Amino acid sequence: MSLETVKCMTDVSEAAATAKIAWEIAYKTAVDDGSAILPDPLPPVSFDDECAGVLWPQNSICFFLTAQFLRKVVIAPLSPSTTTIDDVMSLNLPKKVQVGMVLVTLSGILNLYQFAYLKPGPVNGGLVATFFIANISLAVALFMEVITLIMIYWNDKEALNLNVRKHIHVHKREDRSSRTSGESETDNERGLTNEFGGRMSRELKGNELAFGDAL
Repeated sequence: MSLETVKCMTDVSEAAATAKIAWEIAYKTAVDDGSAILPDPLPPVSFDDECAGVLWPQNSICFFLTAQFLRKVVIAPLSPSTTTIDDVMSLNLPKKVQVGMVLVTLSGILNLYQFAYLKPGPVNGGLVATFFIANISLAVALFMEVITLIMIYWNDKEALNLNVRKHIHVHKREDRSSRTSGESETDNERGLTNEFGGRMSRELKGNELAFGDAL
């Protein structure tokens, strides 16, 4: 083995040892504090500066939609009074209902404004005021309706049961009437088809007889 070969092997061994030491140092540094992967620490993210302009309006809109769902599913079936479109157009409504409609309408308009405002970034004083006015108005309207129901049914549980049964019966009757109307329409169409087919067959028979007489 020549001297050059021995020297080359020695250089390779030293380079391998140096690379192994460098790899161990880099691995240890990455595991300890991650500085080998992220040499610069990430800047802190402020919730109010980055996300408030989107999350505040979204929370208000979600509360409005949830409240409307509760009014439709829970409060409306239990309410003993009904309001028609004619009553609304003529403003022939109790004061409580008028106040509730004004509050709900105000909340809806303010939530529509917040939906149009949606954008990343901080919120201003106007949006904060809109948020609180919209949610407080809606909460007051719901509170009025719930308190009214409690006062009506607190000492009259039988009226509550009758009202719930009546509401369920009305929905069943509407479903039954819709099915009946659909079946009657189908029967009418079937009758018209049979009548048209019978008339056509009679006309064809008459034409055949006339053609036979002509021959």
